[in-house]
Amino acid sequence: MCGGVAGEPEGALILAGLGVDELSVSIPAVAAVKARLRTTSWADTKALAEQALACGTADEVRGLALP
Repeated sequence: MCGGVAGEPEGALILAGLGVDELSVSIPAVAAVKARLRTTSWADTKALAEQALACGTADEVRGLALP
């Protein structure tokens, strides 16, 4: 998955929860994205993705409580 959301640690959590297993991010974002993914369980990313899918707007997604 390539795009701005993949390069944001929080966005990467949602994408991982949706089953995306390859992310294309800018070099400066790699360390932060990897660190965030490594410290969050698969179950938590899946639950976050389910919450995001239930949201009606991008602002609602941005307002979700992160694991």
